[in-house]
Amino acid sequence: MAKAKNVVTKKSQGIDLSFINNKWFALSVLFIFWFLFFRELISGSAYLFDDFIEQYFPGKTFSSVSLANGIFPFWNPYTFGGMPLFADLQVAVLYPLNFILSFFTHGNVLSPTVIQFSIIVHYLLCSVFTFFLGRELKLSNITSLITALLFTYSSYMMIHMIHMPLVESLTWFPLILFLLLKFIDTKKYFYIFLCSAVVTLSILSGYPQVVFFSYFFIALYILTIFINQIKNKNYKEVLYIVFGFLIIVIIPFGLSAVQLLPANEFVSLSNRATFDYEFAKQGSLHPYDIFTFFIPKVFGVWSGNESITDIRYWSKHQEGVFMFSIANIFISVLIVVSIVPFIIYSLKEKKNKILTIFLLCFGLFSILFALGGNFFIQKLFFDVVPFFNRFRNPGHILFLFSFSVIIIFSLGFESLLNDSKILSKYFSKKYFITIFSIFTFILILIIAEIIKPGDSSNAKEVIPWVKKEYFIFFVFLVLFGLAFYLFINKKIKKEVFSLMIIVVLLFEIYLIWYEINNGSRNPEKLFAQNTQLINQLKEELKTEQFRINMRDLSGPMLFKRNQGLVDRIPLIEGYGALLMQRLYPFYKPDSIGIQSHNLLNVKYKINVDKQKNSMILVPNPGYLPRAKMFYDIKVIENDTASVRKYMESNEFDYRKTLVLEKNSMNISLPQIKDSLSFPVSSVKIIDYGLNKIVIEAETSENGFLYLSEVYYPAWKAYTDGKETEIYCTDYAMRSVYLEKGKHTVEFIYDSETFKTGKKITFAFLAFWFIGVLFSGFKFFRTKNTKK
Repeated sequence: MAKAKNVVTKKSQGIDLSFINNKWFALSVLFIFWFLFFRELISGSAYLFDDFIEQYFPGKTFSSVSLANGIFPFWNPYTFGGMPLFADLQVAVLYPLNFILSFFTHGNVLSPTVIQFSIIVHYLLCSVFTFFLGRELKLSNITSLITALLFTYSSYMMIHMIHMPLVESLTWFPLILFLLLKFIDTKKYFYIFLCSAVVTLSILSGYPQVVFFSYFFIALYILTIFINQIKNKNYKEVLYIVFGFLIIVIIPFGLSAVQLLPANEFVSLSNRATFDYEFAKQGSLHPYDIFTFFIPKVFGVWSGNESITDIRYWSKHQEGVFMFSIANIFISVLIVVSIVPFIIYSLKEKKNKILTIFLLCFGLFSILFALGGNFFIQKLFFDVVPFFNRFRNPGHILFLFSFSVIIIFSLGFESLLNDSKILSKYFSKKYFITIFSIFTFILILIIAEIIKPGDSSNAKEVIPWVKKEYFIFFVFLVLFGLAFYLFINKKIKKEVFSLMIIVVLLFEIYLIWYEINNGSRNPEKLFAQNTQLINQLKEELKTEQFRINMRDLSGPMLFKRNQGLVDRIPLIEGYGALLMQRLYPFYKPDSIGIQSHNLLNVKYKINVDKQKNSMILVPNPGYLPRAKMFYDIKVIENDTASVRKYMESNEFDYRKTLVLEKNSMNISLPQIKDSLSFPVSSVKIIDYGLNKIVIEAETSENGFLYLSEVYYPAWKAYTDGKETEIYCTDYAMRSVYLEKGKHTVEFIYDSETFKTGKKITFAFLAFWFIGVLFSGFKFFRTKNTKK
């Protein structure tokens, strides 16, 4: 009877759900959901779109193939007539997970599936890092799991998946905070040295705006702790905190100097060297984007998934559909249901009050700053605070809004699990009635079409869409609200409540975001649309160096914008965030072509037949060879406007004269009276590589060897083994002075900033390594002593 009674008792207790409190259950959920959610992108049955196709697929392919062939890709000669590659932060050659891609190249090809997997794996890492950050914040495994899901699959992370370096940089943010909190909690420098290495990874991933905003968040958080410790007269704690913060500021910049110094040089010569506020405020959040906190797709979507049934982005942002990626602040309906009671609870009960106030203030600041041109905060920071004038797209700060709100929620949710009795007064019946009354009233207004878009031109399409999206929001509001109501009123146990929240949250994430990044266009096929023509050009390039103009001024393109990087054909077009300020010689048509095209060695140019709706390449008869001797110069020093005026005038004959912007007393040129006295020359390119060009030149008189390559200070020239000066020529090109005779001229990419950065990086790497060994020895010795 006793045994029977025990059996009955166990049965009456219901299903044992204690397993959901287990760490391995949480990690298993994160992995399984990650795999299911991204399965199409992992398998290669779907592809990322937009910048992934236009920028990152070609950039990573070129970088990885070069490395696989034993060539470090300092220079890219295949877009815009040549430009830095390694110095472009977004290519992120030294980021370890990008460097690994070189091992997956086959036949000078890198599969887009491999590249997008390298992005996808960051979402798994981000979820795991956020989970352990939650544990460091003293959250349970359940709450930490929910925190990880909320941050990793927030609208910011989902929509920005096509922006590869942004996601890669942001992935390390939770781990940085985890290690920083570990240091603050234990005062073990081992953690801060590890933290500095992780910050370095975030820098090397290639999205400085994320790193900058992360540092800004950390600095203000450290300042909050600093002030609190000063008030409590914990001066020893203050010294630890200050010294630790200095380590994670100084060491990462030292470790990444090899990348940052060349990048800074490139930026100083680029279109982003200086810009005004009109440019900086691009990507501003609009006040009506606040609606996306509740309904992420209220304004439609922007996606490369052609089979998606969602309405296309219909909002009237002045900057176009890409604003969907900037102006979306949705996290989860779970947050909408519970964030207000959790905030009130924290402030009134003084539970995590300091942290909550900090996060509230920073979350509010993030929204106000993100408003950009629609509010004064960004303009104030742009004008007054250092470094804030280096970035555009103020909406990019919104990851810190999401993070702040999520942590406030998580702290409250943990308190709810631990003490639902106290929190029940904040989740009162009055609260539930109020919140559901408000959103039910809005539902009625939307169904009755009292609330509708101001632009009536597409109202027939938009109104049903908004109704549908609001109904989805309302269903999840009911589901999450019901779970809270049942738990607060002791209708269900903590484990059942937690499981309900997790299941509904997973379903919400999957329903809203699963299709958004599953693009339908294979980058390999897109770049292989003109294979026959490309193969013909590649054969011809084996015997002569020349460039191709593949884009018409009116917009039509014969190839993809960065086709050159994939197929290694030199184009004068391309696509990237950074472009050289001096990109091309000045435009001037003449009887045998266009001045800039001819100086750029364009052998073939696009011809668009609008009547037949066709595009072909046609010969450009006036093009100059890649390297050529000149015997006449015009010196116009330190006056870009005068250079432009002269080069665009009829006085300038670009076939006979070079324009230099620096004079030299050691130059002696011949006096040419007629064609019979014109010097004889022979110029031949005998080696043309990414980082080195070798030319054999013979001239009967002193002159200038013109090289149709973009001028950049990292290039050095050597004539017969002796270094010679490279002159900025015809505004954007290069030339060197040669005395009469036969010479071998080498142009070598030999960056002083790279060499300086490498020395700094190795010095800091040695210091970091010693710091890790010393602090690690003390850390593990103390740990073993305690055992």
